[in-house]
Amino acid sequence: MRMNLLLLSVWCLSLLNTAVAVPWNLYKPTRWHTNWVDVITGACLKDTKDHQWGFELETLASTHGTFLLQRRSLRAACLYEPAMETWISCSRDMLRKNGKYPKSKDDDKLLETLAAKANSVCEQNWSGKNPVPPLGAEDVLNKIQNATLHIQQSPGNEQTTLYAPIKGIEGKLDYLVTAYYGPVDNLDFSTIGGFMLCGYWILILFIAAIYKLILRYPRTRDLLKSKFFSVVDGRIVIPALVHSHATPVGWPFYFGMIPTRLETLTILGYTVLHTVLMTTRYYFDIYHLVSDPKVQKVLFVVDRAGIYAFAQLPVLFLFGGRNQLLEMLTGIKFRSFVVYHKWIGRFMFWDSAVHSIGYTYHAFMEDYWKYAKNSATFQSGRFAMWYIGGIILFSFFFFRNHYYEFFLLSHILLVTLVLVFLWKHCGQIGWNEFLVVTIFIWALDRLFRAWKIILFRSQIATLQLLQDSYIRISIPITAKSWNAKPGQYCYIHFIKPTMFWQAHPFSVMDSLVHSNNLVIVLAVKEGATRRLRDYIPFNGKIQMRVAVEGPYGEPIEGDMWNNALLIAGGTGIPSSLAFAVKTLEHDVGLRQTSIRLVWSLRDLTILNCYVQELQVLKANDVNLQIYYTGEHEIPVDKSIEANSEEDNEGIQLLDPDTPYYNQIIKHRPNIPELFEESLEISDELLVVSCGSGPFVDKVREVSGRKTLQHPDKLINYIEDLQVW
Repeated sequence: MRMNLLLLSVWCLSLLNTAVAVPWNLYKPTRWHTNWVDVITGACLKDTKDHQWGFELETLASTHGTFLLQRRSLRAACLYEPAMETWISCSRDMLRKNGKYPKSKDDDKLLETLAAKANSVCEQNWSGKNPVPPLGAEDVLNKIQNATLHIQQSPGNEQTTLYAPIKGIEGKLDYLVTAYYGPVDNLDFSTIGGFMLCGYWILILFIAAIYKLILRYPRTRDLLKSKFFSVVDGRIVIPALVHSHATPVGWPFYFGMIPTRLETLTILGYTVLHTVLMTTRYYFDIYHLVSDPKVQKVLFVVDRAGIYAFAQLPVLFLFGGRNQLLEMLTGIKFRSFVVYHKWIGRFMFWDSAVHSIGYTYHAFMEDYWKYAKNSATFQSGRFAMWYIGGIILFSFFFFRNHYYEFFLLSHILLVTLVLVFLWKHCGQIGWNEFLVVTIFIWALDRLFRAWKIILFRSQIATLQLLQDSYIRISIPITAKSWNAKPGQYCYIHFIKPTMFWQAHPFSVMDSLVHSNNLVIVLAVKEGATRRLRDYIPFNGKIQMRVAVEGPYGEPIEGDMWNNALLIAGGTGIPSSLAFAVKTLEHDVGLRQTSIRLVWSLRDLTILNCYVQELQVLKANDVNLQIYYTGEHEIPVDKSIEANSEEDNEGIQLLDPDTPYYNQIIKHRPNIPELFEESLEISDELLVVSCGSGPFVDKVREVSGRKTLQHPDKLINYIEDLQVW
């Protein structure tokens, strides 16, 4: 607890310090780097400078000053007519060859462009003191015409002294154009590639939205009742990748949950796209015409990796937010967004590592590390890299599972610092547009969360401890905008000095007995639930002020299906209970929906948490089957009167008059048989599963298998298990 308070204090101080230290006015818009005029005139200038021109350097130096001696490479191109004519005529010919200014009507514009470029190059290289008069379009035209009259073929030996304009060797010029084009094209293609990486996820969301739209209407659902779609659903959409999805696997420190096959294919597609974009379309100077290819390879790769790291930030933050709108539009569960968020974060970390390590290596290669290491760009990038590494480390499932509060606070702290130092890192370089969008998404998400809490208003909740194992939370609802539906969840802030900043997600259920009341039942485990239990007397009640943020998540729409099989284990019952009652209320008088609710329990004590809800189910004639898989006999206290106040408050023993008591079955449910019986009713079946990891993995496996066995029927599997 002290560690959490310390982290919170450090976060506030770090925000204040970095907000003051970082020059927020640093912002350089990203520009398009590929300018064909610059590329081709640069290539032709390089070819011109490679030759020996026939004029006396000493004479020119005495005329124009010692600055000429310092820039011998440009002496001919700017001061010697044959050399300048060679440069300008070469630039005109190569621009036209590459499809720039191809029409005769473009001639005037081409001449003006070449004149401006020649003036700019000569002026920049003489510190603003151009030793020759500025050229105009007419001057350029005269030089081109004169070059045409006196042009000669390029000699084979570049040491040959030249006294007339020459025609460059076409092959060499092409290689020079490629050498000058490569660096700028790499920056521009990397920017395009960054948008393509974001576009990939937009495409995934679009496909998911179309699929959800098809499932919404009975006529379009008929399209899915075929051999092809049954194979797609049974082999790809529904199954786990190997054997388990909701059950954590791995080693004591590094363990987690394996994505489903659909999630794996989505991640694989992103991996392939990222790999292709990182490994293709490089134009290196393979003939050493401009620079060392080894240096270029390092620089090209690290530049591209850095841009891709920036480009992934908006999607990374979008998928890490609450995503209520995206869930509603696409039907993708929040836990799937979390899976994609993690993998995008890993790619960003790898790209950032390549970028930072590569530039450090480049600094040593080019011998400028001693100057660069203390620069603002290198320092801010170095700090950002360390903080990104910390985010990855503390995001391991080990920390999320055992030290959730530490994970949450460290995540927010480090993310904030990363954004601050990234802004400083690229303030005068470009690509901060990705960062602006990222900050906007994050700020909007935080404002949306705060607005949800304000709308619900803080309330006094009643917390009831049942046999030291379960806590039933009852929260009055005063917000008119509250409209929780089956399958949704909310975050609860318990207003206690040691817990108020924590937000814990729980499945929600509007009370089936008392209107305007929110009911949450949670099992006592480690962390926040154990601390809550310590506040409550054994089998007693307390009142505590809480703040509720929600509801979130894609609701389970019962009115869309005429046949539903709800399979729950342990505390995974709220959504199924609410779904059954809400659907039957909607179908009142019609009974169009066949609902079968199966509840598997190892501990029957939890039934005391839902006595009132079970009475509502009984009154609505819901087909509920309770399977008891515990080792002990069913505990009964025959002295308790049915429907007594004590019974409703959660005595651990069961009253024989408890609804569905006589229907409790003492063995495991036969899940394949349940599927077969439900599929006999209709050619469509909605399956909702929630419970422990192994339990829902079994239901998922059977759903996929039955989908393959019944290609003429449609099984829509929804896993209501919330995993963070």
